[in-house]
Amino acid sequence: MNSMKVFMQTFDKFTIWWKPPKRSPEPQKPTINNFEQYTEKKYLVNADLFYEKPDGIPAFSSRFVSATKDYKLYKLECKTCYPSGYEQNNKMYLEYFEADESQKTVIISHGWAVKKKELERTLCEKLARIGISSVLVTLPYHMERSPEGTWSGEYFLSGNINRTIEAVKQTVMEIRYIVNFLKERSNLVGIYGISLGGVLAHVAMSAEDRFGFGISALAGGNPAGVVLDGLMTRHIRRDIELAGFSRQELGEIWQIINPGILPCKVARDKLLMINGKYDQIIPTVYTQQLWEHLDRPEIKWYPCAHYSLYFFRERVFDDICVYADNI
Repeated sequence: MNSMKVFMQTFDKFTIWWKPPKRSPEPQKPTINNFEQYTEKKYLVNADLFYEKPDGIPAFSSRFVSATKDYKLYKLECKTCYPSGYEQNNKMYLEYFEADESQKTVIISHGWAVKKKELERTLCEKLARIGISSVLVTLPYHMERSPEGTWSGEYFLSGNINRTIEAVKQTVMEIRYIVNFLKERSNLVGIYGISLGGVLAHVAMSAEDRFGFGISALAGGNPAGVVLDGLMTRHIRRDIELAGFSRQELGEIWQIINPGILPCKVARDKLLMINGKYDQIIPTVYTQQLWEHLDRPEIKWYPCAHYSLYFFRERVFDDICVYADNI
């Protein structure tokens, strides 16, 4: 058991060493001094007041990409429902895997700082084979949404702690906008996310009451704790410390993006969590906190860390497909 733990955690450390997050030349810091707009107590009781439901149906431009015997693939684009101050980030990009005669659709969100979504696309294809459609999103500030001169995800999670809140708000509101679109086409809509995408999925489930089920992998609560203690975010911790914020202050400011304290609108028997026993990027203590907060829904622990969940990807995909198919 100890040798397995050492191997899996070493694999993660090597992965981070091989492709570390880049550091900005200057420390990133908040662009505001007063955070009261984010810390109103009413938001912690009803997150819907903060992550407002957008009106109407997204006016997607649609481009047909390809077709198989199981699904048709479309690329969808439209303006965001919650603009940021960055032009490149103000357009939503989706890949819609429309399974034949599908009655279920899963919204899928990827992890932080990824440059491509090949693993998520593989999951979309597997879901399509069992008759479940999926929508694969590009998170704000990632890939084609990255502002010029930044790397994928740099502006989503950083020492600019108010921009991080705004990025989460943009994500959740866009997800709710997508639900408006999907409810016209599908009887049941669920959500799945991995790593940062999993945290965001849980935040979305605190605001949106139309999800029939939710699944996360490698997620946890307490984003302040994750950033300050996780292996992947040491450069962000440095910037936060340089800006003069304590752990307690950051935790209080980031309460509205903490799924470990927000009430969840998806029933516990409609939730599945998948996690690594030895995770040091989203430390397992924060996964446990989220699991307890959600009233201990079904959880599957794999003998891996974070990146090393890759070794179990096929089993994880099977877990997700079986769970979604049985809802």
